[in-house]
Amino acid sequence: MHDRVRRAQELSSAGRVDEAEREYRAATEDEDPDAYVELAALLRDNERLSDAEAVYRSAIAAGILDVLIPFGNMLTEIPGREEEGVALYQDAIAAGDEFGHVNLAITLDRLGRADQAETEFKRAIQTSDPLARRNYGIFLYEHGRYTEAERILRDAISRGDTKAHVDLGNVLADTGRQREAEHEYQTAISEGAALTTAHKAYGLLLRELGRDEEANSHLRLSQEG
Repeated sequence: MHDRVRRAQELSSAGRVDEAEREYRAATEDEDPDAYVELAALLRDNERLSDAEAVYRSAIAAGILDVLIPFGNMLTEIPGREEEGVALYQDAIAAGDEFGHVNLAITLDRLGRADQAETEFKRAIQTSDPLARRNYGIFLYEHGRYTEAERILRDAISRGDTKAHVDLGNVLADTGRQREAEHEYQTAISEGAALTTAHKAYGLLLRELGRDEEANSHLRLSQEG
């Protein structure tokens, strides 16, 4: 990593945004990929989307493809520009970035193209992307395919994805297996995984079970997180 990028990170963490921006821009003159990615992120965080887009496009022009997925992420969050984001994900995948499949799948699903989304999820789970199985499980759950969702989420857990305990808990709760769901939420919490989401889901389950005092405690913890 470029020394200027490290300095920019320190300045950004200290809230010295203008100075951080100058350091990142200086690092981009050496075509440091991290500088482009982090400068654009800094600009996005400060709601300077046009400036961020200019940085992303400069990086692409310089042949720096690391920006394709974050640029796609930004565009898919802008109403009316989702298809541009889809194209960027596809470019990333074509360039060999296997992590683009999940982002593409989630976006396609949000655009109402569930069949295409599932095709991408199936491709994603053939890669080394650790998010692939959990996100595919969430997709199946949201489409009411509980048995398949449970299988995929258990597979994700077996591979070390502790956040998937929360999603598996949701599947179990919605299929009438509250005690098993409770175990999954407790496991997520004990392992420090997705704590805000886990406490909220567990709190809502406890409320359904009539255990209001425990429910309120977990719901408070979810708000504190």
